[in-house]
Amino acid sequence: YNKKALSKHLLFGTGTTGTLVEEALGQNVTKFLSGPLGAGKTTLVNHVLDATQVEMIEADRNYVSIRVCKDTYHARSTLAQAEVALRSQPMLRISRSCLVNLNYVKEVNRTLRGDFILVLAGGATITSSEGYRGKVKEYLSTLRISS
Repeated sequence: YNKKALSKHLLFGTGTTGTLVEEALGQNVTKFLSGPLGAGKTTLVNHVLDATQVEMIEADRNYVSIRVCKDTYHARSTLAQAEVALRSQPMLRISRSCLVNLNYVKEVNRTLRGDFILVLAGGATITSSEGYRGKVKEYLSTLRISS
């Protein structure tokens, strides 16, 4: 690995691997719980993700699905833990189970009920929930729209 290149990024890993990387680099690594994702099979693959490229994170039972462009990665974590780990990014909770990186919102529409439909740069379309409608509306009201 390239210690200098990695020092420019937020690092995430599972428990033991994250600790080993942290010790080797002398850099903080946000550690998530580890666990098997397969049905009866344990396959462990570690990915180094650039926090600035995370478009959205969705809760998936005891895991989170992390969307980077058109790829999806899974980590054993809670949405609250992921939200704290990505506090350097402009993340907005739009529902009980979804965080969105506002840098990747390309289009916003409304449903008849008033919820927001967000289209992300990678093509994902997600809808805010009623309970988070106010937060989304508040954020959108701070934007300047130029023609």
